[in-house]
Amino acid sequence: MPETARTIYRGTAVALVEGPHLYKLNGYYYLFAAQGGTVFTHQEVVARSKTLEADSFETEPGDVFLTNVDTPDSYIQKQGHGALVSTPEGEWYYASLCARPWNRPGESIYDPRGWSTLGRETAIQKVYWDDEGWPRIEGGHGGKTFVEGPKDAIFTESASDNSQQDDFTSPALDPNWNTLRVPFTAKMGTTGDGKLTLIGQGSLANTHDLSLIARRWQAFYFDAAVKVKFEPFSYQQMAGLTNYYNDRHWSFVFLTWNEINGKVIEVSENNRGKYTSYLKDNAIKVPDGVEYVWFRTKVRKQTYSYEYSFDGVTFTEIPVLLDAAYCPMTMCCRATAGSLPGVRRPGGGRLRRVRHPG
Repeated sequence: MPETARTIYRGTAVALVEGPHLYKLNGYYYLFAAQGGTVFTHQEVVARSKTLEADSFETEPGDVFLTNVDTPDSYIQKQGHGALVSTPEGEWYYASLCARPWNRPGESIYDPRGWSTLGRETAIQKVYWDDEGWPRIEGGHGGKTFVEGPKDAIFTESASDNSQQDDFTSPALDPNWNTLRVPFTAKMGTTGDGKLTLIGQGSLANTHDLSLIARRWQAFYFDAAVKVKFEPFSYQQMAGLTNYYNDRHWSFVFLTWNEINGKVIEVSENNRGKYTSYLKDNAIKVPDGVEYVWFRTKVRKQTYSYEYSFDGVTFTEIPVLLDAAYCPMTMCCRATAGSLPGVRRPGGGRLRRVRHPG
């Protein structure tokens, strides 16, 4: 450590101090820091000092700067871990992480506090300075759902439709796509010429190699579709559309193979580590001669489902309604070649995805 290293602030009894931002304003150093972890105890604390000497920072007296720990009725929760900004007209705002949880019918908003299926989002609150020179959140430390914009703000018309489609015409993935743990490389697949080809690796439950590209859930209500070409010859081979949170929480509609009907459609779920195949002997047979299968997921805030189509026009709902609380946050395309790492055969373990209407 450098000789000048020192601890200038240790936080409060809430603990778990992280994400500090230091500002020099009106003769003081103001330290903004997150505390409490990014759960419902999350908060932003402010301290200040006229020097940067060790342990010289004094915590803001009275209410904590920003928290929703004691405001369970608020639409916005988990606020904290952000940055202070001033406008050209001298107004002050604070932007930070947050979540918008929902509750199932009959659930208390106090316990559990809710299910944050959109993950971390961003909130902004207006700030004023009190008579003692401390920053405060307008409306109290829980903030407001609707905040007055800056007086000098330029009006911007929001898009009326945020739907998106990717035809994979570029040799590089669109920046909106994500992969898990590692970048998209030739080991995982290729894109371009109107298709995405994924080379199967491990299953969704593994914590190593996985051929998957994903988009964050960005709305409580949306449909997403994918067109798949896949010719499995083993029950260990799967390709399709998944809603994925982590290796223990996901669901999957996919093409695979069984000894009774050959190529079939199945739906499975991993719920807190417990795996369920929903269709089993009733897996949907893909008619002979069908080259492409379309999959669609319909997310409706608290629940979601899957549909399939053999022509891309007429979709049939699969009678499995899933609880969104246990599988939030990402919509993905993925493929697996089963339990034999490195096996690659023509037509096996590959997925072509050419359409995603957001």
